[in-house]
Amino acid sequence: MAQSTDASSHRGGTPRYTSPLEDYLDRFNTKSPRVSQIESVPDPDSPMTDDPIELDKVPETPRKRIAIIGGGISGLAAYWALQKTHHVVELFEMTNDLGTLTRPIAAGTQPNDVHINKSFINFFPGTSSHLQEFFGRLKIPYISTPFSFSVAKRENGKQFDMGFSFLKVATSRVRDWLTLDTWKLYFDIWRFHYFSLDLLRSREAVQNDIQIVVESGCPTRRTIGQYLDEKRYSRIFIKNYLVPMAQIVWNVQSEKDLRDLSVKQFVGFLWSSGIMALSPEVYIVEPSARTEAKVRKRIVLRSKTKAIHLRSKVTTVEVVLRNGCPKLRVSTLGEPVPVLYDYVIFAVSAEEALRLLSSGATQKEQAILSAFETTKIEAWLHSDSRFISTGNTSAYINWADSSAFPPGNFNAFSVSYRLNSFDAYNCRESALYITLNPIVHPNPAKIVARWEYRRPLLNAKALNAREKLHEIQNVEDRHLLFCGSWTGYGLHEDGVRSAFQLVTRYLDAKLPFTVNDSAIDYKPPRQLNFWDYSIRSILWMIDWLIVACSLIAIRTHDAVIRRLPIRYVEQSREY
Repeated sequence: MAQSTDASSHRGGTPRYTSPLEDYLDRFNTKSPRVSQIESVPDPDSPMTDDPIELDKVPETPRKRIAIIGGGISGLAAYWALQKTHHVVELFEMTNDLGTLTRPIAAGTQPNDVHINKSFINFFPGTSSHLQEFFGRLKIPYISTPFSFSVAKRENGKQFDMGFSFLKVATSRVRDWLTLDTWKLYFDIWRFHYFSLDLLRSREAVQNDIQIVVESGCPTRRTIGQYLDEKRYSRIFIKNYLVPMAQIVWNVQSEKDLRDLSVKQFVGFLWSSGIMALSPEVYIVEPSARTEAKVRKRIVLRSKTKAIHLRSKVTTVEVVLRNGCPKLRVSTLGEPVPVLYDYVIFAVSAEEALRLLSSGATQKEQAILSAFETTKIEAWLHSDSRFISTGNTSAYINWADSSAFPPGNFNAFSVSYRLNSFDAYNCRESALYITLNPIVHPNPAKIVARWEYRRPLLNAKALNAREKLHEIQNVEDRHLLFCGSWTGYGLHEDGVRSAFQLVTRYLDAKLPFTVNDSAIDYKPPRQLNFWDYSIRSILWMIDWLIVACSLIAIRTHDAVIRRLPIRYVEQSREY
């Protein structure tokens, strides 16, 4: 899946065109030469008007001055949650795009053109409750399509090209069903879907799943690699199904990284997201030019105590003492006098937060934040169909590795999204695709746009550091807060959830819905019925039949070797 771009929104890039929001900001930018500001009154239809804290009421706690660095989805969520508090809140964003929602890329020709946000926000409904609440309050609509993906690769001179959705395997070549590998793959898919959910069904199963595997002093749960080895899953299932799916839904870079992750967390995500359901679906923000107007209408861009500073790059953040109290000195590019704040929310990547703190970061902040790494993503909007599986043109997501393309590749694997899966993306001229990190560049004549951003890597090192993140949140003598998609699994939901957690826990924000502390709200699997037990029994018998046949084959081989003359045995060993 396309992941959150909190870090990239602060790093910025060259705008391709002038948005209506930018023009609107420029007309009212008369109060300060360094920022773009707007005066606005909260919309009476905004659900935030129902919040218990009103600006004209006497606050119960002292008013604080808060700076939010980064206007990506996390920074925008934190600002929105704080906009009805009595605190003075300022958001700094290097670009002129809020949450990657206000500067969409136009493709096609009117009236059949579409508008695509640069972070390409797509999510699963079962694991994105905070993101859906946020979009619902902003009145930003989203649309859905069935979740399916295809895998294209070449191994040992053989082409592998198959599509997957729930328990279905699709291929355009009949000969694929005549190979033993295809049936191994199909069998293991069924076995994984029916038996891996046992990890979530009972508290006893969860407790038995915990093992003391210590890495960097942090105990973790049983890993995916351990589970796959214990259950004897085939290599074709791991390499051609599980790893590509993990690289699509999470930002996992390699099989090694996947094997080091917690199996319970992974299976819990697959189940809660609906991927293991009968009809899995994925949502994206509706590609409409009206999204910008809806964000502007329901976000207080400027008031007496709130302000958004667009095209304002923060250069450093320093912790200083004033009358024995910690203050945060924030310096911005082109502004000679730094401003002091009581709290700073870093809604950027951990790498960017460390850069802003520079030598002022403590040893603990350095140790924890440096564990969260990012990778560069090149996104291409195009109509080149070479990146789409030839036998599975209906799949929403297409995964391909470098073996499927000629030599001279740029990346090890690429992920392409077929935008015409959504009715709103049906351009009459041609199909549209977004390819992340293409193995080869698309045909220049079919390129619509190209942009770059960074997204967090998901590995055991990052997940272990996440368990210690609370040790540097709002430390008494520093008042620094960190949020973003990197605090979870690299998804937009994680960015929104972490922002809501910080502002409700430390900064008196009140939200009209419950904020969940868990990165994934696991849903218990349904109880097994008669048909489930029947299928599980059949799979169990087939599995043991395979084991028995393997043992018979090994013993037969050993018996034949023992009966052969010694000279034949030595010759066979030479071969």
